[in-house]
Amino acid sequence: MKKATRIFLVLLLIQLCLSGCDTKESDNGLAEVYTEDSSGITNETVVNDAKDNLIEMYKQDDSQYRDANKTGSIDDPYLHIIGLYGRYNENTNERYPDYYDLFDTKNSLESMKSFFQDVTNEYDYLVFMDQFLAYEDYYDGDDKFVYGYGFLSEQAIRSIVNQHVKLEDGTDYMYTQISTAHMGQNLSLYYDDSIFEGNNFSEGDFNKKGPESSISVILGYDYYDSHSVGDVLESFSLHGTSVSLHVIGFFKPDTSIRVFGHDLDLDTHIVLPFYDISYAPVNEADEAYQKIYYSQKLDALMIKIPALDIDNKDVLVGVNKKAIDDFASKYNLMYTLSSELAEIIIN
Repeated sequence: MKKATRIFLVLLLIQLCLSGCDTKESDNGLAEVYTEDSSGITNETVVNDAKDNLIEMYKQDDSQYRDANKTGSIDDPYLHIIGLYGRYNENTNERYPDYYDLFDTKNSLESMKSFFQDVTNEYDYLVFMDQFLAYEDYYDGDDKFVYGYGFLSEQAIRSIVNQHVKLEDGTDYMYTQISTAHMGQNLSLYYDDSIFEGNNFSEGDFNKKGPESSISVILGYDYYDSHSVGDVLESFSLHGTSVSLHVIGFFKPDTSIRVFGHDLDLDTHIVLPFYDISYAPVNEADEAYQKIYYSQKLDALMIKIPALDIDNKDVLVGVNKKAIDDFASKYNLMYTLSSELAEIIIN
């Protein structure tokens, strides 16, 4: 893997640590879940016996939600898909292979895309991730738009602004991490009434058909005085790939989201659609970008378990965890299902 790509991967891993995603010890479903009791009956036996009836019940109970947009109440129970890469495996007392190993695996991009498609064809879902874009010009804007503002020290923020990295070819690369978020189509529907000016995302914004196609973005309200609907924002890159951002709207003041245990004020964020990438990589750099992008998209994936309640949680989590594990195994990937409910609050 090229050194420049590794730099962006390191930044990605740091970002995941800062965001707090996927760090709960209780989610180390890394050990085998199916254990045998003294009767010789395993948890897996119980789960499989119940599976067919439960799946049919899900389909019946959830039919009112399965419209073209796959929307439902935000209060519905969602569970988070988690990647095991780099995590501790209690069975072996070693760590699982990391994302470097995944990205170096043959056909890993196709596997991640297919896994995402299989899971989202089977389940209603939401995707959301708070991250950063790299601004690759001299930044003299307000610190409040810099990634980490509000929870990093002023000194740390200043170190992020116009930081320098030496690339493999000797180039001095300067960039600033700008606060952004990726929002999936199903989640964006909840924000129709949160648009201050312009438009919310539309279906076409969620399919990137080529490397040169621009990306529609909605800006937080704090950008309103300095930008306008129709602006094109240049000098940004995502995972080392230059992107052109087309402003289609602004959120109302104080628009926010709570997800993965964190409150995120969108006033200072550039919000991108969590689009699908429907084209094959055009070169090595584009392939690296797509691999990192889809690893993030999978880490941001939450699936709805409509019949889940306190009385049947263990069985339903087991049923659906096995389904996700089977999908992952099909593509030789290491993803599983968290047992913790994903709290999602929008404002």
